[in-house]
Amino acid sequence: MRIAILFGAAIISSALSGILAYGFTYLDGTRGLNSWQWMFLLEGLPMIPLGIITCLFLSNIPDTVQWLNNSEKQLLTNLLRHDAGIANGENVRLSWRQAFYVFVDWRIYLYALIDIGILSVIKYINTYLPLLVEDMGNSKAEAHLMTAPPYVSAFVFCLLSALFLCSL
Repeated sequence: MRIAILFGAAIISSALSGILAYGFTYLDGTRGLNSWQWMFLLEGLPMIPLGIITCLFLSNIPDTVQWLNNSEKQLLTNLLRHDAGIANGENVRLSWRQAFYVFVDWRIYLYALIDIGILSVIKYINTYLPLLVEDMGNSKAEAHLMTAPPYVSAFVFCLLSALFLCSL
């Protein structure tokens, strides 16, 4: 189910990008900037304060986090120690053995192949769906707006299929 939420977020972000692209077409030429420049500015600027806030308030050591109770802190410490051999800042150096296992573990290659297969389809649809809708006789702005409903329905069906498969 968590993987479905992750890929569902990628799908719904495509719907939001279509709606935003529609809005950015009306900003073309405003203050001497093209619509793509407005898109980079308005989508990128919120990431700067978000990154600063994350860096200041999100701790990477479970014992220093105030919003977890003691049992959750202990669980996270045990998971970190078991998974990577690190917890609470101890043994933070990457060993050659760990780096070697990254390149010889067949599961990493299998996951990469699955991920490439899924994400390449999403990226191809993101690229070519507005072009297909535009070739149907719509303007570029309308084409971006009309791509949002298929993405929303794909998001809903992604979550519904995950719920169905989890119930089996």
